[in-house]
Amino acid sequence: MSYNLTRRDITHEIENSDHHFVAKVIRRGQQRPDGTPTVLGWVRFDSGTGVIEMTNCNAQLGSSFVDIGGSTKTKSNALAGGYGEGAKIAALILTRDGYQVQYQATSFNWKFYLGGPKGQNLFCSLTPISDRELGNRRAQHEAALRQGTSRDMVSNPWEDVMVRIGSIQSGKGRKVTMEEFRAWIKVSLDLHRPSNTIETGAGSIILDENFRGKIFLKGLHLENYQSSKLFKYGYNFANGSVDRDRKKMANAHQEAYDLAKLWAFGIVCHPEVTIAKYAEMMLDDAEWADVNLVERYITRPTLQTIWQFLLNKDPARKVFYHDDRNGDLV
Repeated sequence: MSYNLTRRDITHEIENSDHHFVAKVIRRGQQRPDGTPTVLGWVRFDSGTGVIEMTNCNAQLGSSFVDIGGSTKTKSNALAGGYGEGAKIAALILTRDGYQVQYQATSFNWKFYLGGPKGQNLFCSLTPISDRELGNRRAQHEAALRQGTSRDMVSNPWEDVMVRIGSIQSGKGRKVTMEEFRAWIKVSLDLHRPSNTIETGAGSIILDENFRGKIFLKGLHLENYQSSKLFKYGYNFANGSVDRDRKKMANAHQEAYDLAKLWAFGIVCHPEVTIAKYAEMMLDDAEWADVNLVERYITRPTLQTIWQFLLNKDPARKVFYHDDRNGDLV
């Protein structure tokens, strides 16, 4: 990350209306001299212009960015991705569909376009921003710093990375509609938020019915995620990896281990909400993916907590609990 922060170090401020959307990434516990929050980046969309703008402050792009396989995420466990193809494939698909895609970073304008004999090859041209424009923008930025005023949502091309998608030049490119934008941001748990979650050190258990069965990794939706069974709840895993098509975790045992760990954290942090839900899934004949292989990976403290919960529900000890499938493993 450009600030070497974790997800726990940041929060989000979102303004959302019928025609306008702004999401700011805010650093927790830090303010500017004028008392306003420290903004680390933003996503902005206006249906009138049809342009999406995304800015990551204090970041840089090198020429290797356009290489297939080149990625700065490979060694970071805090970030999803790392195959070095996502941004390039996104640029290709968006450009092919008629949108303009442009970056501004490292004091250059980066423009993606289709060319070649049949107009099917993706190109990226880099044009340096003029010294005059850079000088004017630096002067404005430094004046604001001297006055201690809050930073407006204006990117600085010498120190930030800005991405714009849509009809960037008047009369050219396809506009992004509000319907398209709202559909696209559903990939991000930070931009499309569930109404009810349980936050833990291992990730989130999502109780919102609209997110049932949806799996996220480090905040990004794994749209094509596949599991051998159905999920009763949604999940956002703080750690882990998936295949390049985002269809599944490394294997079923890794998935079961991560789920058991997530619920173990949840039971410690929020026992009043989680214990009953976890026990009910174990007893349910539906065989939910949420508790698949739980007999192998449930922690002893979690097991003892669930057992005590069941005993408390049956003070007369009239119920006999037994798992016909895995009784010898529990």
